[in-house]
Amino acid sequence: MSRGLLEARPKGVTLALPATRPALNLDSLYAAFDQMADTFLVTDRDAKILYVNPAFERVSGYSRAEIVGKHTRILRSGIHAPKVYRELWKSLMAGKPYRFTFTNRKKNGDFYEESALITPMLDVSGQVAYVVAHGRAIEQIARTDRELMQTTLTDLANLDSLTGVPNRRRFQEEVNSSISRGEHGAVLFMDVDDFKAINDSLGHSAGDEFLRSLANCLSECLRHNDVLARLGGDEFAVLLRGATRAETIVVAQRLLKAVREMRSVSSDQPVSSTISIGAALYPAHGASVDELLGHADMAMYRVKRGGRNGLHFYQASHGSKSSSMSRVVWKQKILDALENDCFVLHAQPIIELKTGRLACYELLLRLREPNGTLVHPGKFLPAAEQSGLIHQIDTWVVQQSLTIAHELAMAPRPVNIAFNLSATAVGDADLLELFKREALRLRLDPSRVSIEVTETALISDLPKARAFLNSLKALGFRIALDDFGAGFSSFSRLKQVPADYLKIDGSFIANITRNQEDRHFVRAIANLASGLGIGAVAEYIQDEETMTILRDLGVMYGQGFYIGRPIPLTRILDAHLAA
Repeated sequence: MSRGLLEARPKGVTLALPATRPALNLDSLYAAFDQMADTFLVTDRDAKILYVNPAFERVSGYSRAEIVGKHTRILRSGIHAPKVYRELWKSLMAGKPYRFTFTNRKKNGDFYEESALITPMLDVSGQVAYVVAHGRAIEQIARTDRELMQTTLTDLANLDSLTGVPNRRRFQEEVNSSISRGEHGAVLFMDVDDFKAINDSLGHSAGDEFLRSLANCLSECLRHNDVLARLGGDEFAVLLRGATRAETIVVAQRLLKAVREMRSVSSDQPVSSTISIGAALYPAHGASVDELLGHADMAMYRVKRGGRNGLHFYQASHGSKSSSMSRVVWKQKILDALENDCFVLHAQPIIELKTGRLACYELLLRLREPNGTLVHPGKFLPAAEQSGLIHQIDTWVVQQSLTIAHELAMAPRPVNIAFNLSATAVGDADLLELFKREALRLRLDPSRVSIEVTETALISDLPKARAFLNSLKALGFRIALDDFGAGFSSFSRLKQVPADYLKIDGSFIANITRNQEDRHFVRAIANLASGLGIGAVAEYIQDEETMTILRDLGVMYGQGFYIGRPIPLTRILDAHLAA
């Protein structure tokens, strides 16, 4: 969750940053850039343009008045894959310069190539304050070459940038076209078995090389009119036009055998794996691409649960049509959100019930759809867990939350934060390393951060979860058990987990003004927490009466709509950093 530290301003004005950062006067810098023959562009850390020099105006066709205040995406030609820009900003946020030859778009729509050195400028706390892009135009691409460029853009829109095979968009068009012509056939949904192990053991470059080799391997097994596509991550799909069930089995078995025998070589080390395949026939199993992919996806998970490395056809007994389509739709929305940075964090206050003093903010995940609608995690996390995308979401949450924790800790009135990890994250060695790296990079005081986990996260592998939480605790982070009391074994597990806080399950709070049993239960949890020297937090506080009862029962902290609704994190940052 980045936040701009600089805003566009008239020349001659000295910019005053928050108290922990020095004032920066950029006028002398701009004056020097004005005289340069090369192009110069300055942005804040959100890529909003603050300044361009006259050379940039001549090359791009944009005047300073037209482009200042705009996002740098206004210059994108569409030639470069999104991951180029992700790598660029990842490098900059790590404090490292980035050099690349960009094909940019001028105001009139023409393209030009520019060799650019993009350098982050850091403030005294080591954070990126603004970015300077120094470019040298290499070659202008004339308007007469636009048709060739448009062909390139079309190819990029239809092909997966990593493997070169059709992407999800193109695959959907091919399947819908076949259906609209009244053809029959099959859709295969394929997922690499334990692909995460390849990335974990050999690194992401080896994983990418494996996926490229896999795409070539799968392509060689198909008939001339079949279509192979990469849907995203380690998921592939195949359209088998005109295939019967028997022909689908033959092709699928050929694919399974070829992948078992495939060896991808990375750093002289052979890499191998298997795939699981789900199949759906059309029109028997669906009349749209989303329906067919959803049903094939459900069938593929049957293979996963049955031992992997096999084929399974969709059956109506696997589940409802709506649930399968919903999973496919949400999976794509999650991929789009990760690709386009559409996850956001909101913040809800937690207070000390006795004093009313702010104790911390809990950061809450939301997905922002293209129309601006915010989606709560209950809608998309089940699909993320089933598709394996939850690891990427957890990674995003950890990185953003720790950065926010650092910013709020540096505020004139420091504030603590809390955030949630998914059940699958508890025990993840990669995430543990991420906590270590980010805490070191940010010079963060971990005691200002509480990690919330549910009892569900402990059930599947308690020793592994306990080791993970103990490691976080050793780093200095605080641990909160969320939804406490909802499981029958909560009290026994409490002895084995290094908890600093218990968050009482909301089902005991919602009716506490009318239900005497809920009061007894909450009092017992509050007494238990007090005896163990840890804090008890009550969620879902909706009114003054509930808050008074909880205070009288000895509950230390409270959270809920009556205290404060979740609000965009930027408003919290603005309020505290400007205080």
